[in-house]
Amino acid sequence: MDDIAADCVLVNGHIVTLDPARPRATALAIVSDRIVAVAGDREIRRLRDRRTRVVDLRGATVVPGLVDAHAHLDREGLKYLYPSLARCRSIADVQAVIRRLARARPRGEWIVTMPVGTPPFYLDAPGSLREHRWPTRADLDAAAPDHPAYIRGIWGYWNKPPVVSIANSAALARAGVTRDTVPPKGARSSRTPPESPPASSSSTTWSRCWSSR
Repeated sequence: MDDIAADCVLVNGHIVTLDPARPRATALAIVSDRIVAVAGDREIRRLRDRRTRVVDLRGATVVPGLVDAHAHLDREGLKYLYPSLARCRSIADVQAVIRRLARARPRGEWIVTMPVGTPPFYLDAPGSLREHRWPTRADLDAAAPDHPAYIRGIWGYWNKPPVVSIANSAALARAGVTRDTVPPKGARSSRTPPESPPASSSSTTWSRCWSSR
């Protein structure tokens, strides 16, 4: 009996199993980190020995454990609103997505996508692209010259700075960003060539496109 005895048993409870064949029970047995039996008190008590810890639930409810994925609901919701670039393996792939979106909407309408890289953390960007660089303003201009286009930055504090977002010329113009615009505190812009308006914005903990005036 010692060889098969449970390490811990929970008895006198309300066990929610989520098993349609037996949705309710009153006790369960645990060996190591596994639930090995779910049944009535009498059946489960047979699996104990002198070393088994017995927990009297006194009618308390036990439910299956839930793994907290810590999803940010706003970010998860945006995945259903903004097109994904997760399958893009080159700048040309990114441009193809932008071009497809441009063809499907009126001239001048915003194109906003999810970040470059593999969700949910996008840690492989821009190395996931064949060129091993971020798309530029010129790349987006070539794909959507008549639409403001913006590739969102990567969320969260788990990403190594800088956090990069990219806007094309039409997006920068719509936001009122010029070569003389000073980035907000905590952010910086990349300009190619130096006298041009910013091609992208980045920051240590967050990214944004400057608000329109």
